[in-house]
Amino acid sequence: MPNIKKAQSFWMWFMCHEKVYLNLENVDEYEKDAWLDELLNQLHKYNKDLGCVLNLMNGIHAELIITAEGNFKLFEDVLFLVNASPMLEDWDFINFIYPNDVTGAFIYEDVILYRDDIYFKARKNNKRLGLLDLQLFIKDFKCVSQSMHFNDAINLFLLNLLGEIDFATAIGKLTVKDMLVAPGKKRLFKLHKLPEFVSKHSMIRCLFPAMRGFIF
Repeated sequence: MPNIKKAQSFWMWFMCHEKVYLNLENVDEYEKDAWLDELLNQLHKYNKDLGCVLNLMNGIHAELIITAEGNFKLFEDVLFLVNASPMLEDWDFINFIYPNDVTGAFIYEDVILYRDDIYFKARKNNKRLGLLDLQLFIKDFKCVSQSMHFNDAINLFLLNLLGEIDFATAIGKLTVKDMLVAPGKKRLFKLHKLPEFVSKHSMIRCLFPAMRGFIF
């Protein structure tokens, strides 16, 4: 259950330091990292499992995105916190990560992923209504999967491709495999078709706008 006092405390702290974050690109990397760590530390006083993304290059307003990092169980906490956010002239406060352009190289730590090198197939999950069992097939899988950061990279890649709501409410099970040989590959879909595929098959996503009305 979200805690209103903790939410208010976070926003009071943020209002006292908003100018620091607006000018974060003008400080050295050491100071920048320290302030980003402090932002996350303050957010974790509200909920230790939430994350955030700071976007200072978005035209008129800076953005602070509060994310459940793909965990549907934390959606209520994200919505509650953003709903309690103050009205600040220079800021937009956003709930959840929305789909991003991942047409080029997606780099996370030592993992490099290319959308055009990934295919998928999916089927309905027999135990969890409205969710999909998703299988990804990646070129050079044996090489790229050696990284200790591989699983995190895959999850972040899909989070950006689908957006957080579809990622959390449509994918029930995820497995990653080596690319199939030519005959089998014909039965697969190119990854750029996944967002459209997911939006058509997610029953939970269709209910989400209605669910938001019952949270507050």
